[in-house]
Amino acid sequence: MQRNAPHHAGIRVLTQVAIACVLGAMASYLTAWAGYLRPRHATYGNVAVRAPQTYHDRNPIPSSPGTMLALDVPTVRTAHSGALSRLCISTRSGRGFTADELVHLLQDARETAALYTETQPGLTTLMEAWPDPPPTENTCWTEWTHVRAGYPWRCIEGSAAVDESGNVHTWQTLSILPLDLAPAVGPSFRPGTLPAGPLWPGLIANTLCYALLAYPLMLVPALFTRIRRHHRRKHHRCPRCNYDQCALAPDAPCPECGPLRGSPIA
Repeated sequence: MQRNAPHHAGIRVLTQVAIACVLGAMASYLTAWAGYLRPRHATYGNVAVRAPQTYHDRNPIPSSPGTMLALDVPTVRTAHSGALSRLCISTRSGRGFTADELVHLLQDARETAALYTETQPGLTTLMEAWPDPPPTENTCWTEWTHVRAGYPWRCIEGSAAVDESGNVHTWQTLSILPLDLAPAVGPSFRPGTLPAGPLWPGLIANTLCYALLAYPLMLVPALFTRIRRHHRRKHHRCPRCNYDQCALAPDAPCPECGPLRGSPIA
């Protein structure tokens, strides 16, 4: 038993580390989803961008009197909080953009955001971190939203877009239909839709952080067991079954469970 004790102890430690890592990964997702559903103290920004010429060629503006040219000005809305970052490209006219035009709009938004470095210092960094929209064929989008969530680092992401017919398309998301949760991230994300695409650097970092917090909690039962056994030995009782050993010899085994008084207990 004494020879196998270090082996069992090593297996026990590895098991505890594995469980702590699983709990850390679960905590990373739950924390990210909580920050996504209920953003706190978010900073919002709006950037007006220029539509590419291909968009105007496909959607000529009528020359009738009273036409509001501002309806075709797309906007890029951003939101940033401790656990959520959101970017949404939309147009008021309801006329869709192709995937290539969305890429052009996002690039123009990055260049425009550089002008707001003094008034909105975090906007430039936020814009540069966003990926381009996913490539699609023969589809025009009236709105495209991309979110990243996680704390302390962003660890999951997801995208959603609305086409000209009003249909919603999602990428890297998880649909939980029984939940009626309506996050304030724009109409692209419907209630019950959560971002689920992993951002591996942030996910690994968050998992390790939460695992370090969870591991000490897993040692509490072992610490309590050690204290209890020490208390029983001090009062001349069997550390395993609490049998009174005052009338027994120091090297006598316990009549109830069998181990010697000084032998280690697994």
